[in-house]
Amino acid sequence: MSGLPDLFWPFSARVLSLVAAGAAVTALVRLLRRGSAAARASLWRRTFVWLGAAIAVLAFAGAGSVSWTLFVGFVTFQAAREVAAALRLFGHPADTVPAILGAWAPLLVPLDAARTTGWMLTGVAALAALAAAWARSRWRGLAAAGFIALYVGVPLALLAGLRQRDGGFALVVWTLAVPWVTDVAAMYGGMLFGRRPLAPRISPAKTVEGTLIGLAASVCTAALFRAAFATVPWPAYVAAAITIGVAGTAGGLAASTIKRAARLKDFGAALPGHGGVMDRIDGVLFAVPVTWLLMTTAHCG
Repeated sequence: MSGLPDLFWPFSARVLSLVAAGAAVTALVRLLRRGSAAARASLWRRTFVWLGAAIAVLAFAGAGSVSWTLFVGFVTFQAAREVAAALRLFGHPADTVPAILGAWAPLLVPLDAARTTGWMLTGVAALAALAAAWARSRWRGLAAAGFIALYVGVPLALLAGLRQRDGGFALVVWTLAVPWVTDVAAMYGGMLFGRRPLAPRISPAKTVEGTLIGLAASVCTAALFRAAFATVPWPAYVAAAITIGVAGTAGGLAASTIKRAARLKDFGAALPGHGGVMDRIDGVLFAVPVTWLLMTTAHCG
């Protein structure tokens, strides 16, 4: 895996990035023109929060694995709090402190030394056993903490571990950029062209048209990073980008299921115009394990 100085090479990636950027700006202008003043203000807030999140990711990931792990630890803290609060709203005793400690626990695993997924599979099996006893066990509080550790803690621990690998900076940015751009493109595409709902009982706002636009955007985004993954054949690279985009969409639907059960619009209000931290990382929680497994498969092969 090469570095990032030639990030926008080859020429096709540069052209594709310009076309994608032009389409995004055009969509944003159209949305601003057709919306009310309140809608325009909300859209600008969302855009600025996205830019701030991108800057934070680049700064902390670029500073090294230690600073990145600390940043991921803070994200884990807030996400665990929000999920615990949502679970309590539909009858599951999820105390905040055990939820945070359980979510932090996977961060203590030395992923730089553990190049296999054996530890993860063991941990997932244990946490899944706790989650299975959730509905009727007298240890429901502990089971809720185990569920949060599985749902939030393990994926974010893997995200911290990606930075410790060779070319970790490019890998982290790629893993985050693909599902995030997929989500944003799906949202804007659905607002402009959406007609058919994707999963009306889970997330009425998501549309088939928006989802397809989001997946196309995932491929465009991945093309920007082609130079950083020069050893990966193009077909496999595109397939990986689409797989990550699909995983991110599935993660959004899973989070919507929790919010619907809790009768929530958003997990919180930490990010103006977006809701809570969980509202922005729900797709990432599904995308990161897929990235890790794809890397492990390629490494073993």
